[in-house]
Amino acid sequence: MVGVSIWFMADKELQRDFEWYVRTKKFFAFNSDSATGERAKTIDNFKVRNDALRIKIENRINALFPDTEFILGQRVVDPSEINGTSPQERLKNAITKHLERVYSKNHLTQNYVRNQSELRDLMKRGVQSSLELDAAEQEVNDFITARGDELSVEDIIKHFEKAPFGWKFEAVLQALFQLEAKKKREFVYQNSPRYPSRDFIEHAMKTSERAVCIVRAGEEIPQSTLDAVQDHFKYVFNKDLTRSTNGGELFDYLKAELDRIYISYEKDEDTFYGAYPFGVVFHQLRKKLEDLKTSREPKTLFKRLEDQKEDLKQAFDLAKGMAELMSRAKGDYDAIREFHKNNQENIRELSPEAMEKGEKIADFLRSDDPRHDLRHIIKAYRELKDELNAWMDQLRNEVVQLYEGIFEELEEKAQSMGITESAVYADRDTHLAQIRKISSITQLKLRQSQANAFKADELEKTIRFASKKQSSSGVGQKVNEPKEYYLTRVKATISTEEELEAYLEQVKKDMLDLIRNNKTIIIK
Repeated sequence: MVGVSIWFMADKELQRDFEWYVRTKKFFAFNSDSATGERAKTIDNFKVRNDALRIKIENRINALFPDTEFILGQRVVDPSEINGTSPQERLKNAITKHLERVYSKNHLTQNYVRNQSELRDLMKRGVQSSLELDAAEQEVNDFITARGDELSVEDIIKHFEKAPFGWKFEAVLQALFQLEAKKKREFVYQNSPRYPSRDFIEHAMKTSERAVCIVRAGEEIPQSTLDAVQDHFKYVFNKDLTRSTNGGELFDYLKAELDRIYISYEKDEDTFYGAYPFGVVFHQLRKKLEDLKTSREPKTLFKRLEDQKEDLKQAFDLAKGMAELMSRAKGDYDAIREFHKNNQENIRELSPEAMEKGEKIADFLRSDDPRHDLRHIIKAYRELKDELNAWMDQLRNEVVQLYEGIFEELEEKAQSMGITESAVYADRDTHLAQIRKISSITQLKLRQSQANAFKADELEKTIRFASKKQSSSGVGQKVNEPKEYYLTRVKATISTEEELEAYLEQVKKDMLDLIRNNKTIIIK
């Protein structure tokens, strides 16, 4: 309020001039539009005089205004307390002074953000100041404390929008963001405790969501519990957790460490889980850590760590041990696994001692904890591999020699029948090369057992070729048509001399019949 009445009521001439000016303005308002002719001219002359009177009044007011008192906040303010020379400047400064008195704590947020864009930039940078509260933060924190230590953002903003604060809602949200960062408060959004601060503030920027954005006191946790948490962590993971006397801060440290360990075994799980029997240890550890990390309340997380520390330690030690083992011995493990996969049939063809070693290797490869057996298994693997290679080389050489003898006999037979053409019977080099490539004992033994049949088949092809060649050309020694004779078809078993005599007599009779019918006998 401007105190002009003091000098206005004392200046009769100013009162008279002001009253005349107002009455004249009122007359003009009701008569100017309808006036014409001389009357209109008279009114215009009065307007000019009235304008001159207005200037006179303004000059008088300007002269008296520096001595004018103001009533600000129910208090009379002496003119000397208001700066400025012109009435406009003094009035502006008086209003500013009045607002400063009404919103006496507005200046506490003068260095705070002014809009949502600045608030988002601040949240990206984070809170860099000390844990001490500034004046605005202290006001907000004290207000929440006085209201039961828990309030909605809606109620907080409404309070600090009013006098003596008059703060922008962005400034209030900045104060809340900083209180949470300094571990003085924690956020709850739609009943989800310890809600991430940046996400919480984003929700709180929307008027419609402020009622479900709750600010509450951080949980008070005894120091003995915090010390126990640090002991449990070291017991499980064999490393120190960053120490703290603040439950919320220790909760953040613990969550960060659990996240780090969880991520550190991600590659091991991807590599081994589902592909190796022991890969399950990485999956089990990460599953336990994932379940633990879902705790949103410090007390809940701390209690679960205590309850699960034995299982966690066992899972962690196993996963850590397997990771260390695979970092240095994965090549050996893979070589053993590949050897066993490719030689299971071969191992069954070896000695009982070798088969026992094969069983031990199989058990090792099925184990989800092969850490303590690797050294012994590598020894067994090398011994088994050497025995297998030696036996394979010996058997392969025997089979090759057997077939080399067959091919020499085939070559002699072909030469005796005058065959000079190629590809009459199997190619020697190709067939022997195939045998040398065989890596299965069973296959080598099969070739060994088929040698006589192979020889008979190739002799038959050779003789049949020679017979056809002689028949068509009429040149050279006559070659009879081949005819297979199966000795076992005559009699399968012989147990007496009489049976032997009868067998030999029957074989002789059958063969003589074939020869008399111009057949070359192929014995099978």
